[in-house]
Amino acid sequence: MTYDDELTEVADQSSADALAILAVYLAATETSPSTSETAAAIAFSVALHNATAVKLADLHLADLLTVSAGRSVLPLGLAPSEGDIPRLTAAVETILAEDSALAREPEPAIAAAPEVAPGNVAPQHERNSLQRVDRLARSEPLEAASHAEGQAVALSDLVVAWTRVLSPGACTKCVAWAEGGREFPKKAAFKRHHGCTCTRGPITKEDRLAERN
Repeated sequence: MTYDDELTEVADQSSADALAILAVYLAATETSPSTSETAAAIAFSVALHNATAVKLADLHLADLLTVSAGRSVLPLGLAPSEGDIPRLTAAVETILAEDSALAREPEPAIAAAPEVAPGNVAPQHERNSLQRVDRLARSEPLEAASHAEGQAVALSDLVVAWTRVLSPGACTKCVAWAEGGREFPKKAAFKRHHGCTCTRGPITKEDRLAERN
């Protein structure tokens, strides 16, 4: 399994776990958790996946540097932001509050797909919540991994620059941002869009020496 595959798997699982928690809340039964409890649970779940993504990014760069340097390079032991859970809790609370307000508005008439009974079409506010929580939970680990990768590259004494490694099926934006394989300074900002899985390909001192020989 490639690094890109591993990150996608973490993002998918983050989404699945968050949506499972949200489904219990949307069921609106007597035992359903409150809005604040739901937001806290989703935030904690996503933060766990963020931590996994950070660890993967740290290990991935260490593996790349080990190959380049020809000797064992240990990961830096990076950790996700300490403010992840409060930030994520606030984000989910905002989503649920806004969609709860939408629920109090008249429901627009929508046509169900031919194979779906009209009564089985979820209300608009529930569809909004599901889509927005999915987007949040799926993108967060990818963003965390990219940020950790940038930290590791900047902190490494071995890395002198990086090139953009395009993910499979990269979009036109990412292709343009790669600038034809341009080498960027190690601390240069990494352009990315929502859900981007492109990575930095580190260029090391050993690579520079090999080019001269």
